[in-house]
Amino acid sequence: MNKTFGLLQNAISLGSFSVLLVQFSPWALMILVVGALPVFISEAKFSGDAFRLFRWRSPQTRMQIYLETVLAREDSIKEVKLFGLEGLFLKRYRDIFTQLFAEDRRLTLRRESWGFLLGLLGTLTFYLAYSWVVIGNDRRGTYTRPNDDVFNGFQAGSGRALRQSYRY
Repeated sequence: MNKTFGLLQNAISLGSFSVLLVQFSPWALMILVVGALPVFISEAKFSGDAFRLFRWRSPQTRMQIYLETVLAREDSIKEVKLFGLEGLFLKRYRDIFTQLFAEDRRLTLRRESWGFLLGLLGTLTFYLAYSWVVIGNDRRGTYTRPNDDVFNGFQAGSGRALRQSYRY
């Protein structure tokens, strides 16, 4: 439930910032959206890949859990030792673990590498749009420092909110 409200809060913030940015410069909003799309597409693709991988290997995961249970429980380990199956079961367990670990590692490395590179591209796009807006407005003479009264009011309000939060 908290994640739903967090998502709703982020959507409202994003919508508000978008409205403000469109009034300021529609091109800046378009640049930021285009810069964020590759990261979103990459994350969606790798999330789908992870889901397919976990679903595809469910039988192996169940077998691994079964072998773990047979090797770890007191009531079944006696029979395993009696028939000399512990070596066979441990080998199967290790083989499954090695295979699952290799697949997880391969997916994680690909996902994080692409996520890093595309996140870097998105960050670069953000700062280029920011500098374009600041430099463009500075040349026109419309970029000014925030009003000191507004800043001081914000500072006083945030200090008051922090003091109230310490009471609870």
